[in-house]
This record gives sequence, C-alpha cells and structure tokens, in this order.
Amino acid sequence: MSREIRARIGSARLLLAPLVGQPTHAPASRTQCVALLDVIQKSSLTNEERATLSGLALGVSWCGDDAKSIADAFAPLAKLQRQSMQNFEALPEYFVDSEWVLLLDSSKGMAAKSDVIISRAVAFGLSLPCGAHHEELYKSSSRCVRACR
Repeated sequence: MSREIRARIGSARLLLAPLVGQPTHAPASRTQCVALLDVIQKSSLTNEERATLSGLALGVSWCGDDAKSIADAFAPLAKLQRQSMQNFEALPEYFVDSEWVLLLDSSKGMAAKSDVIISRAVAFGLSLPCGAHHEELYKSSSRCVRACR
C-alpha cells in the first residue's frame, strides 16, 4: 500500500482536525484535498487498497465537497477487459447427498444428471455467456456425468 498516500492522509488529519469550525478550515481542506488527489492519481492501487485507504481518508475532517472528491478518487476501477472464465473442476465437491444419489442412480437419464450439474453451477454463479466458453462447461459437466455412470 502506498506509504505516500498514508502519509498525506495523516498530515491532512493532523492539520484539519483543529481547524474545524474556523474560517481557515475550508481553504486548508481544499489544499489538502488537491494534494491527496494528486498523490492518488500518480499511484497504481488495487481495488482492495483503494477500499482500505478510502476508509482512512474519509475519516479526515474535510470541508464541503472535498470528502466527495476524495471518495470519488478512491472509487474502484472498472474492469477494462472481460474476466477469465471460472474453473469448473471443483464443482463436484459442492454437490449435496441428494444430488449425488441422483447422479449415481443408473436408472436416471443423462438429462436429469445434466440438470443437476448445470443447476449447481448456476447456483454458484458460474456462467458462460456465449461461444467457445460453452465448450469448457460441456467438458467439465461431461466428465462429471461420465463419472456418475
């Protein structure tokens, strides 16, 4: 985590706390806000670091819209690219007993077994929106169904 950002937050806290309610609070807050925003802009922070530092920064006695500016600067970065698809290999570890009974029952059809596998994947939020990614789900679920034959 950025020591420079922590130092800037600490100095703002020390400077602004005694100034609350005084006429010099607003200009001092603005100056500290601009300085902190400059340091934030120059840093490359993960979303976890942004969350931690924003909590510290919002504990400072900012004046007016400075707190909103600081909060906006620490907002998580949007994902610029699509996240990689999930790994479905651990899915069988999460089946409950009743699902295993159905999966291991040789009298049940492949459609019923596939429904169990797909519904568990969807319940965990594993999704494959389109295209070639369906192949990964098909391969994983096929391995699981074959193991249940």
